[in-house]
Amino acid sequence: MKRKDRDAMRRAIEWMRHESPESRELIEHRLKQEGFEEAGEFAAFSAQCSTLRLKPWECAPCNIWGYDQSNAVALRDRMVAAGLSIFEPDPTQALAEAEQQRAVR
Repeated sequence: MKRKDRDAMRRAIEWMRHESPESRELIEHRLKQEGFEEAGEFAAFSAQCSTLRLKPWECAPCNIWGYDQSNAVALRDRMVAAGLSIFEPDPTQALAEAEQQRAVR
């Protein structure tokens, strides 16, 4: 696993811990039962669904398996091109920060 993916998953797990008591309990259970990587992927998916306000049929960039993939693929490609992990908990914010850093350089 790449370092940037592990870091993004760690932030997604932290996002879940602070989202609600139920989310905290769920992610702690998944960490214990499934391990860091599985829990991290789940946390990234949960965070992206929330931060991107996805509809039930829309895909998150970290998990392109649903019916409506076009927006998720485009967003995922932008994230990869910017050097970001597809597991970023808030892709829109991460892209904005990456673009801002690029403008400063």
